[in-house]
Amino acid sequence: IFYGRLPAYSIALVSLAVTISLYFLGVGKHEAFFMVENKMDMVDRIGFCIDRRGQSGKWLPSEGYDYALNGNANLFHNRTKWTWHDDTQQCQIKPFTAEGFCKVMNALGLKRVFFVGDSLTAFMLNSMWGLLTHPTAGAGPTPKSFAETFDCGDIINSMGAITFEYVRNDYLDNNDKSDKIHSKKQENAGGPGRVSFGYPWAARYGSYPDATLLIANMGMHIDTLQRYQQHLTNFVHTVENMSRPMDFFVYRTSVPGHGNCTESTTVPLANASEFARLHVPRYQWHLVDGFNNYTKQTFSHLRNYKGKNNWMVLDVNPMTILRPD
Repeated sequence: IFYGRLPAYSIALVSLAVTISLYFLGVGKHEAFFMVENKMDMVDRIGFCIDRRGQSGKWLPSEGYDYALNGNANLFHNRTKWTWHDDTQQCQIKPFTAEGFCKVMNALGLKRVFFVGDSLTAFMLNSMWGLLTHPTAGAGPTPKSFAETFDCGDIINSMGAITFEYVRNDYLDNNDKSDKIHSKKQENAGGPGRVSFGYPWAARYGSYPDATLLIANMGMHIDTLQRYQQHLTNFVHTVENMSRPMDFFVYRTSVPGHGNCTESTTVPLANASEFARLHVPRYQWHLVDGFNNYTKQTFSHLRNYKGKNNWMVLDVNPMTILRPD
């Protein structure tokens, strides 16, 4: 399916991306979702799994676990009835739940989740918010801006509410202007006349007083590797200059679409070689590997040479290319 000229993945996979982005905070079967005495020790263990989870494994049928969206388990046929089995045993994925979310946010002292990015980032937000508030209702429309709170007080006494925010910005620009839309044509990136959005986000993000989980992504509106590199460099500098050492920064990689996604495919691919054999070069999908490689290099430098262990790459590409359904 395509929304505009961007691939729109099934709600199941968007849910998966959100599941990973929050469950990575609880790094193993025995350590997940519990308070720890040493926060930096927890950060180190988080890094171990976020670097490995989803890189190697396979999709297997899951009996008794699927999203019954809108009360209809067949809404997405068999597409939600698969779970990821990771080759790194201590980094398996568990279903996303409100209880687990609240416990992880409390353990890390986080009071807000802030999403910034394009429409695929909005899909992540919608799925996550739906799983927190209406687990069987599915996702709603993709907003340009979002601000809500979720009360964790019923799960953890005295914890209070977690703030959720989203701002649509396809280039992660530090845009503080009032003209919120870039009407730039990108002839080489999906056809003529496509409109991209650049709503201001930096002041809104930086002015919040409490610790935040920042989740960001861009790429599918950018038509050259050079432009991507410049936008990512500017984004990193913008966030670094805000000096928010208590925050966690998670950057989700991009994923190319599947040329056969409109077919009645209901099973995952077995491996990346099958994806390569079936891949259709459309839009700027051929640039995605370059985008992701540059992102990993940038964040590796931040962590290994600048000591920023709270900057992490959420690489959903290897597991998601296996899901043409």
